[in-house]
Amino acid sequence: MTIITVALINFLSAFIQAASGLGYAIFAMFFMPMVLPFQQCSLISAAVIVVIGIQMTVSLRSYIDVRKVILPMFFCILTTGVGIYIIRVTNAGVLRKTMGVFLLVLSVYFYITEKHGIKVKESFLSGAAIDAITGLTTGMFNIVGPFLTLYYYGNSKNNLEFKANLEFSFLIAGIYSLCLNLFYIKPDAFLLKTIGLSAIASVAAGITGLRLFRKLDRKKLKYVILCTLPLMGVIQLVR
Repeated sequence: MTIITVALINFLSAFIQAASGLGYAIFAMFFMPMVLPFQQCSLISAAVIVVIGIQMTVSLRSYIDVRKVILPMFFCILTTGVGIYIIRVTNAGVLRKTMGVFLLVLSVYFYITEKHGIKVKESFLSGAAIDAITGLTTGMFNIVGPFLTLYYYGNSKNNLEFKANLEFSFLIAGIYSLCLNLFYIKPDAFLLKTIGLSAIASVAAGITGLRLFRKLDRKKLKYVILCTLPLMGVIQLVR
C-alpha cells in the first residue's frame, strides 16, 4: 500500500511539473515524508527527477541551448553535496520545519516575481548566485526549479527553449543528486520497487502533462501553486 501511495504522489507531482514547468519536488517532498523517512524520499525523488529529465529532454532536445545551461549547472553541482550533507546530519523534525520555512519563503518569492514581472539578466554573477542556492535546495529537498525558472525565463527566446533548458537542468542536477544519495543509501528491494513504480507513474504523468503544456493557462496554474505553498509550509511547521 505504501508503494502505491508513493507512486500516486509522484504521478500527481510529475503531472504538475510537466504541465507548468515546476512543482515536482515541491509537492513530492511535501507528501512523501508523511509515509517514508526523509532520506529515502530524497533518494526516490532524485531517481524520479532523472526519469522526468530524460523524458522531457528527449522530447524537447531541439530547443536546448547548452551554452545557457553550463554556468548555472556548474555552481549548482558545487553546492548540492552540501545540501545532502545537511539532511544526513539533521533530524527529520528539524528538516520538516526547515522545509516549512523554505516553502513560506518560496511563496513570497513567487508572489513578488510574478506581481512585478522580475527577470534576471544572464550574467556570471546572477548565474553563480542563483544556482549556488539551487544546489543547496537540490541537495536537501531535490527542489531544482524555482530559482532556475526565474533565471531561464528572462533569458530564453521562447517558452519551448525555456522549458527545454529547465528540464535539461533538472536532468543534470537529478543525476548528480542521485549519485550522491546512492553513495550514502543502499536501496533495498522495497526502495527499488518504490522507485520503479514511481518512475513508471511519472512517465505516464509526463506524457499527459506535456500534451497539455500548450493548452493550459500556465499562469493560472502557477497562481494555484502560489496559493498552495503557504498552506503547505504552515502544515510542515505545525506537524
